[in-house]
Amino acid sequence: MMLLLGSAFTLLQVPDASLQQALRAEVAEHRQEAAMALVVGDEETEAWLAREIDRGDPKRHRALTLAAAWMGTEGSFALLDQAAASGRRPDSDRAFALVLFGRFHPDAGVAPKEDWKRAASTYEKACLLVGLLGRESSWNPNDYRELLGRRPSPALVALLDLAEQRRGGTPALGAAKERSGLQQSAYALGSVGALAVPINGEVLGPLSNWTSRRSWWLAARRIPKRTMESFEGTAVVGDDAASILALYEMEPAEVDKAFQLLNAKVAGSPEKSWLWGAVGDRGLPLPSPEGNEWGPHVAAGLLRLSLVDLPLARRQAKAWAKDARKQFSARGTFRDRWPAALVMALAAEAEDSASLRKTIEAASGRERLQLTPAWKLLLHRGETLDDKKQLEVRRWSEELHAGRSGFLAYEGPHWAAYVLLGQTQAAQFRLELSPALPGFDLLPLDAAADDAFYLDLAALLLGPAYRWPEWTE
Repeated sequence: MMLLLGSAFTLLQVPDASLQQALRAEVAEHRQEAAMALVVGDEETEAWLAREIDRGDPKRHRALTLAAAWMGTEGSFALLDQAAASGRRPDSDRAFALVLFGRFHPDAGVAPKEDWKRAASTYEKACLLVGLLGRESSWNPNDYRELLGRRPSPALVALLDLAEQRRGGTPALGAAKERSGLQQSAYALGSVGALAVPINGEVLGPLSNWTSRRSWWLAARRIPKRTMESFEGTAVVGDDAASILALYEMEPAEVDKAFQLLNAKVAGSPEKSWLWGAVGDRGLPLPSPEGNEWGPHVAAGLLRLSLVDLPLARRQAKAWAKDARKQFSARGTFRDRWPAALVMALAAEAEDSASLRKTIEAASGRERLQLTPAWKLLLHRGETLDDKKQLEVRRWSEELHAGRSGFLAYEGPHWAAYVLLGQTQAAQFRLELSPALPGFDLLPLDAAADDAFYLDLAALLLGPAYRWPEWTE
């Protein structure tokens, strides 16, 4: 549906009737796809959004609030600010807007006390913190910890503890036997980030006592270090594939051997991208096309490698350029062709320059926005990337689920969804949230468990508008 909307409305100044009808669709994902299609509009589209955002039912209002956040202009941020304004009573629309405010608004995290006043309940405060977890490390969780009061909600404490770990700090946790499933899983996921201190297996506790997703335990279990032998005779599939992140703790020579073993076992996305991205993060050479199939994992690994050793990444991208060109020229969605475009940008071949330029000229607004930075990467002649290009490459790699940053970008929203939705009927309709996890019932709900608001929130947290970015400072 996204592609149809994008192709039909890219050049329109004001949304036509079919797009406006899509904003009232019954399915939450369809409404949000329509909302994101508005982003390719111009100033007249923004003016239409300002006129319409408060009209219609709550479902339409929430979709248009997402459009305002995604549009990212001064005027649209003012609309988001208004949607997230404080009130005396809890409100589902405000709760939805607070996630978006924390995730997108440039002022979120700048004035914690003012942010906190926006929320009328513990649930709304959790929505704000979940939104903040979806942005780069431009905010200090300890500033919010000071606002929790004498009897802080365990759910809010867990959210802030996880954020503190991701920025390299140490959470204030009690004894293992006193931790809820939510607190224990926050402790595990918080340890996976690039700045975080790895958890000792004894502190994490045995897998037999674990009550949350198995993948979170395996991703966090890095001390004592695992060896290549631990992967022999095991099927690295499903939740067990998270053990791939052990590559970050191994010695370089052992990483190479473990990769050869795992590469033959792991299939599909995102697991393959976790694997190739981990090798790229370690600055080690990736395989050539001989004996290896093309897939998004190739771009994932090369992007992460470019952050460590750009000249090596470019040389290896040239080896994959033929496969990338074939994929880029094939019929398919832009989503299918996007990884190939990134490899072509890294390869920086003259023929790819002409191909990408021609595609950009003919692309829809949203596709043009994505391809233009890749085009600039192709033209870049330095041996390192500046801060802006590094940020772009990190974001692209997260989209492709590369390495541990891709793991967190993939699993973080699931954890956040369990926090906000674990007790709701909406969770029962999402395979990603089934079954319910013990110990995640620490957050009192404002609306009835069967309220349609939670379906919108699930679509937001588990869709393209929300993910956990890599924290690097």
